[in-house]
Amino acid sequence: MPFFIPNRTKCAICHQPIENRFEAAELPYIDPAASSLLSQLARNFVHRDCWNTWENAKFYAHAAFDLAKKAENQNPSFKIEFEADELIVFWVAALNSYQLKDFNLLATFELPLESSPAILNFLISVLSQPEITEEYQFENPIWKARWVDANIELTLFEDMEIIDKFLLPKDRHSIWLAAVKVILNKVTEKLGEVAVNQNYAMLP
Repeated sequence: MPFFIPNRTKCAICHQPIENRFEAAELPYIDPAASSLLSQLARNFVHRDCWNTWENAKFYAHAAFDLAKKAENQNPSFKIEFEADELIVFWVAALNSYQLKDFNLLATFELPLESSPAILNFLISVLSQPEITEEYQFENPIWKARWVDANIELTLFEDMEIIDKFLLPKDRHSIWLAAVKVILNKVTEKLGEVAVNQNYAMLP
């Protein structure tokens, strides 16, 4: 597993050091059959800004998405609950959690079953109300969202330190909202309506 070292880990695209962890994203695996050359970049870090302008980004994201869809057949612990437009949601039975992976944005979120309702309702609230600024805190980590023009900037903190920060562009809002609603429905089935409402009440 690669380790990120501030100001030393180099971007696999521009080959320059990445100053902060939240400026970096990790490239997922792709099938070597899709591109033997690009598949060698898997697990390397890149600047998010470099990824957003990289000529191979769309191809890489689609190849990673295709490979991830095979996980359900290869690992019985994974169950695909949602998939569309380079975004996939897994139920990971071994961890009792959901995993949302957006290969277009190189974003991955772990959503433990017990704590996920408040997080999911927070995301639905932000995605459904343009220009709203919200903060959600559930022990650790802290989620913050703010609108930047028509886009949403999501920031994730742990122990008051930024560990991830990225822009959710307007053209991804509908796919995220659909995915989050699917997860919330599944969580409600597993936890029950009362537990979900109690968790939702914990939002500030």
